Amino acid sequence: MQIKKIFDVIGPNGFIPNGWNYNFTNDLWDHNFIITHNSIDAFNKNYTQVSVYDCNLNISDHNIKNVHISEIGYNNETESNYHDNNDNLFVYPIHPFGSLDTCLGNNLNYHQNKHCFDFISSVALDYIEKSKNFYLVLDYSSEGDIRSDMFENLHKKCNELNINPKKVLVITSAMNTRDIYFEYLKTNPQEKQFYTSYYCWPFLPKRGETRTMLENVGMFEFNGHTNSNELMSENDFLNSKNRKYKSLILNRRTAPHRLILLSLLHNSNLLTDVNYSFDLSMATDTNIGLDLVSGSGYDGNPYLKNDKIRSNMANGFFKLNKIKKRTVDFDNIKEVWGFGFEKKENYLNSYFSVITETIFYEAGHYISEKSFKGIQHLHPFVIVGKPGILKYLKSKGFKTFSEFWDESYDTIEDDSDRMEVLYKLIESLVNKSNEEWDSLNEKLLPILIHNRETLLKIDERELNETYINNLYNLFQNEPNQENHFLF
Repeated sequence: MQIKKIFDVIGPNGFIPNGWNYNFTNDLWDHNFIITHNSIDAFNKNYTQVSVYDCNLNISDHNIKNVHISEIGYNNETESNYHDNNDNLFVYPIHPFGSLDTCLGNNLNYHQNKHCFDFISSVALDYIEKSKNFYLVLDYSSEGDIRSDMFENLHKKCNELNINPKKVLVITSAMNTRDIYFEYLKTNPQEKQFYTSYYCWPFLPKRGETRTMLENVGMFEFNGHTNSNELMSENDFLNSKNRKYKSLILNRRTAPHRLILLSLLHNSNLLTDVNYSFDLSMATDTNIGLDLVSGSGYDGNPYLKNDKIRSNMANGFFKLNKIKKRTVDFDNIKEVWGFGFEKKENYLNSYFSVITETIFYEAGHYISEKSFKGIQHLHPFVIVGKPGILKYLKSKGFKTFSEFWDESYDTIEDDSDRMEVLYKLIESLVNKSNEEWDSLNEKLLPILIHNRETLLKIDERELNETYINNLYNLFQNEPNQENHFLF
């Protein structure tokens, strides 16, 4: 089986992402129509935010071929069969870059409220309407921060352009994508619905990065940055006793859940035992302290319901606010990305990772590359994120640590309750003595070795085939009514 990705425009150096606003192409010309971070940076200086990006479905090129729309056609008599006689699936992919609101025309910036669907060619729209094996795919699988109003936007635009929602697939990196869609459908029932699916994109790039660092110790290049990277070995792990810190907590963006956790730890005088990073200058809210006390998540529920814990957090944030910024290894946190910035010393100097995931109080249940850092580095971990992350990792063969501490946080839906349980767990782990941790590490090592080996054994072709099979199977039936996973 094969997927053919269909594109409207070919530039001098390859296919131009579908959904690109062709009214703003100067920066593409200046960069020979190659979509890289350099061309995106140049574009963003003039127009705030690029809306779409090069779409590869976040999988490798096995069984996938990029095709210009002029190379295909359907039989006018049956209006269903392509001139290509193979049993292929044709998808017209649009890949939002970063801000979904920009791609969907909700932001008043360069594209003047233009929606990415506004730039689908008339030929592609015709194929979507008439051809049974041709689908429009909104591939937001790099991100999981979605809300039900995304589906409101998409239904409105499909109605405007006469696109049948049953010919549209929405892929995101939120495990509960269908649940979020259902929230919209409860008050806005639709006779024709979208297909929805989930894809955990970090598997392949984190496996690749781990292999590269194990096989070629030294420099690692990512996104224009070159850094010295290295993973600890089993001998490193066993020889690293009486470590300086109990925990490692790496933070880039100052999201509420990260500041709440650091504030609670500071209030308990535990930050001296933690190697942590944060930079308050990156806070988007100038009144971030007030927001932490009185703010709420997507569902309107407060970040913290318990008055005493909220008071402790506020007191801790008052102290944290005096620090303003703390770095672990890279002083400019803004330039730190999820790949190519791995220092084994950070893990050798601490006993366990507190992984503050991208999303906590938002709607989407998202697993980013962050959840794989502990696995890479032979580091036990606690994940401060949405429920179900540990369950999903275990379904893929990884092991977690319920034999050694309480992991019930992974099942708690209420964000405030989950934060309380997580904090108490982290507090108890930080309070363990070095002797206790050194003894515990001997028992944890087999799990840590297993996890790294499981990551390294992910087969690229097998993942590809699973993805494609699940995609084919999805389209064999009516739009799904439950959460669907591509891998």
